[in-house]
Amino acid sequence: ALIITSIALFLVRKIDGIKNDKTITYKDGFIIGLFQAIALLPGISRSGSTIVGGLFRNIKKEEAVKFSFMLYLPISVGSFILGINDFISTQNLNNYIISYILGFIFSIISTYFATKWFINIIKKKKLIYFSIYCLIVGIFVIIFM
Repeated sequence: ALIITSIALFLVRKIDGIKNDKTITYKDGFIIGLFQAIALLPGISRSGSTIVGGLFRNIKKEEAVKFSFMLYLPISVGSFILGINDFISTQNLNNYIISYILGFIFSIISTYFATKWFINIIKKKKLIYFSIYCLIVGIFVIIFM
């Protein structure tokens, strides 16, 4: 599935649409949401699929990336809310609390830097790098599974 994401990104890598955040329509949002739903398939990159959807709808690359990250917020908040019960019901929570806190902090830090790095790639019009990354990871999965 990552190889499919890689191919899709490769195919749209040179598209740089004309729509910005002020001209994105409800139809664009709906279609990009459908592309996000494709990411329910294991291995399909959520951000990759939504960026492909945005470029497919003729949205500028930077705007497609922003839209993709905005679509992530409800997913992130929803999974956090759904996970609270599991967290609270963990036996011996005191034994794991430091690990949970450290994991949370490091996930915020790594997400920040990964997002910054990814936005830089898009600004430099080097979407091909994300395509190559997905291809390499997809090949490794096939070889080592």
